[in-house]
Amino acid sequence: QAAELSGMTMSQFLIDSARSKAEEVVNRITRIRVSVETGNRMREILDRKPQKPSSKLMQDALDYKESINDTKSLTK
Repeated sequence: QAAELSGMTMSQFLIDSARSKAEEVVNRITRIRVSVETGNRMREILDRKPQKPSSKLMQDALDYKESINDTKSLTK
């Protein structure tokens, strides 16, 4: 009855319904929703002039790179 009321065949209605549900699921899983306040704060941070990385950040990046290389060598 819903397909008929929508002016679609049963197949068209089922495909359209499945596509709508799939889009809803993908959007729910892949999109990040934040408050206006949080969005504004994120924009402020992203608009700032880049700063030189701290020595701790540089060391953490090197440690991470080494750990990735160690993992890769184990899988070969």
